Amino acid sequence: MHDGRTCLGNISAEAEQQVALRLVGQDALVINCADIESLEVTTASLMPEDLLKPLADQDVLDLFAYLCTTKQVALPLD
Repeated sequence: MHDGRTCLGNISAEAEQQVALRLVGQDALVINCADIESLEVTTASLMPEDLLKPLADQDVLDLFAYLCTTKQVALPLD
């Protein structure tokens, strides 16, 4: 941006004079186009690099299975 800030997010709405960004863990940010110095599109994921690296393959499969379900999952018994 012209004031030196960098904003990273997904464009959720775009109008002639404003752009709305969906940010991770925050409310949408509406930016006036006049305040934008440059706009770059990237194919990179917002997920940090190697976030799943310390997990075993089965742990990754279990995580995605959990994220895909809408049912309450029972806690494991010790």
